[in-house]
Amino acid sequence: MKTDNIKNYLFLTLLLVFIGMSTWNCSTDNNPLPSKSHTEDWNDPASENFHGLKVVELGEKNCQSCHGQDFLGGESKVSCFSCHASYPHTEEWMVISSAMFHGAVLKNNALNLEDCRTCHGPNLQGGNSKVSCYACHSTFPN
Repeated sequence: MKTDNIKNYLFLTLLLVFIGMSTWNCSTDNNPLPSKSHTEDWNDPASENFHGLKVVELGEKNCQSCHGQDFLGGESKVSCFSCHASYPHTEEWMVISSAMFHGAVLKNNALNLEDCRTCHGPNLQGGNSKVSCYACHSTFPN
């Protein structure tokens, strides 16, 4: 009889472990907010949930889980470039010999510094990005 009790106990234990493991979700949601959809103030620069601030705080890698490794839309089907002409910047953004060098991109796409001011501030001294254009350009963009 004791063998039957041990078998029943073992069976129930394994069953509970299996049920627990099959219902337990490991989250792969890297979204900086608790859900896959952003709050209404996500595009409001005055909000603490403004996406620009979240990118600075958490990095753009968090955006890739929904917007794709190339930021062209991914599962969200919303490309970062649909609103940002030149952001997120690629690794070649600072490589002078690259076709994606920031100076070349601005010139070749007829972009102006207004596109930069969204993140780098109205005076281009850092803004939300905390990266001043003057860190590398002592006189430009004056």
